[in-house]
Amino acid sequence: MKILIVDDSSFARSQIHKILIKGGWAEADLVEAENGLLALKILQSEKFDLLLLDWNMPELSGMELVSKLRTMDAFRKLPVIMITSESDKLLLLEALKAGVTDHVGKPVDEKTLLDKIRKIFPAS
Repeated sequence: MKILIVDDSSFARSQIHKILIKGGWAEADLVEAENGLLALKILQSEKFDLLLLDWNMPELSGMELVSKLRTMDAFRKLPVIMITSESDKLLLLEALKAGVTDHVGKPVDEKTLLDKIRKIFPAS
């Protein structure tokens, strides 16, 4: 299962990467991007099974990226877990309405992230 990790913080990307490796994913199946614009370019050139996406980023925010993806046939059903420090329930509801599959708070808890991925992909 190929996963794209998108966050403008290299530390956050590294932490998520380590959690996924510990959770059993292969290094070759994990790709990183530092902003939404780069993520969009990567998504258009490679196939991914899951998008782990930071909310607040330069270039193209997580919400802007989700909104763009949901208008494209190829990405309408791509699962997206928003990883965010946002805790406002209305904003999180807005994200779900925009097409986010689920969300995880920052700092990322290993068990929570892996549980949410396995909820989307029970065989993982």
